[in-house]
Amino acid sequence: KELVPELIGRLQIHKVAKKLRSKETKGTIAGELASAFRRLDSDEADLTPFFPLAKLVAQRASDTETWKAVLQLIADLARITPPSSIPPSFSSTPRTFCSASQEGSEQTRRLVEPLLREELHDCSYIDVEGFFEKYFEKKDWTEKSKQIYETVKDSLVFPDPPHQDVIWGWWSRF
Repeated sequence: KELVPELIGRLQIHKVAKKLRSKETKGTIAGELASAFRRLDSDEADLTPFFPLAKLVAQRASDTETWKAVLQLIADLARITPPSSIPPSFSSTPRTFCSASQEGSEQTRRLVEPLLREELHDCSYIDVEGFFEKYFEKKDWTEKSKQIYETVKDSLVFPDPPHQDVIWGWWSRF
């Protein structure tokens, strides 16, 4: 039980962990391993997700195999870790986000848009005066962009149901 946290701690400070980027959070693997280490700091910690990585290390697998196992561990932990609480709102009431209630054919853009706005609140701007004019109007590519939009606008239907993998696939087409 002591060896798994030691392994995660050593991997966390490895130079590769500080350079590799995580698909799960867009941070570094070192940051993801820090979260994994915190997860182990409990007497009831489930070590099962860590076994494949520990087995590879014990078998002296190649660096490539080991780091692939680290990435897989991070992906596995992301799937079984509930979302963290969002900072408290009015009257210190904690808010949490769960997309489970948003999985149905009745889902519409009107319902998703406020959730996305809340999630993107601190990393995007809305209604910035003069932004559209400055960056999109009277540019040498404006007419061509309008033509492209008119050609594809009917195929730009938001996926239903809006599952994460489907949304990422839809979004990556842009």
